[in-house]
Amino acid sequence: MVHYLTDPSDHNLSMSMLKEDEKEKKATLVECYMKQYDVSQQEAAKAVDDFIEEDWMIMNEELLNPPPNVPIQLLMVLLHFAKNMDTLYKDYDGYTHCDTNTKDMITALIVTLMVIS
Repeated sequence: MVHYLTDPSDHNLSMSMLKEDEKEKKATLVECYMKQYDVSQQEAAKAVDDFIEEDWMIMNEELLNPPPNVPIQLLMVLLHFAKNMDTLYKDYDGYTHCDTNTKDMITALIVTLMVIS
């Protein structure tokens, strides 16, 4: 699932953010799906979104009915990792371009005081 999440979610936006020499080297998951199944960009993006949704359902099911030989703590670590990746890569590459919303999210989470009344 993390591979799906870290793939550029908005193909056009992501391609415009790449440097000119990087554009030739990177093929997104959407592009590969389009080429393999001969579908439009919208259909490929929908298919990738469906992959992500299906993986979330599988992960949640595993947490609700954990395998007997896997500690629940390990499953929780994996869930938290996936949630962080989802937040970081939801609408853009928040890791590479961390000077935008990512910085604001981390500041709000760690630095900004929260008043509880």
